[in-house]
Amino acid sequence: MIRPAHQSRTSRSGITLIECAGASIILGLMITAGLRAAAGAGAAQAISARALTGSLLAEGLVNEVSALAYAEPSGGTTFGLDAAEIATDKATFDDVDDFDNWTESPPKAPGGAAISGMSRWTRSVRVYRALASAPETNSVSESGLKRIEVTVSYAGRVVYKLNALRASDP
Repeated sequence: MIRPAHQSRTSRSGITLIECAGASIILGLMITAGLRAAAGAGAAQAISARALTGSLLAEGLVNEVSALAYAEPSGGTTFGLDAAEIATDKATFDDVDDFDNWTESPPKAPGGAAISGMSRWTRSVRVYRALASAPETNSVSESGLKRIEVTVSYAGRVVYKLNALRASDP
């Protein structure tokens, strides 16, 4: 049988160069999307881990500060450090407001030893007199309530802030 010149074969034995290029482009896009998703998941995990570490560091320092006396045990009325307290040694602090403007990097345990693996972390504290009727509002005079604000940073970026209230001792 003789075929007319206008008929072509219906079966092919391989793929064309254009089909191969198209498949390569699609595969490349899929690999890129997969790598981006994996990188995004890794970044999200790192952020979550830093937030958790930051919260634990903040809670530890808030507990350390809150455990101290509300006011100077010797009866002094100075807000902040008194004569017997050393600004670079929190072991000398004996009341809550001694921690006002305290910063430590790396974070240290209550005994003063650096916590291992924390070289890029910083903890800082601010202490404010607060109004009993509105604790988020600062008071210029003694009110019987202090607000402790702890900020934890990793590599210079704030990752966690924690506020706590400390009422005067009965």
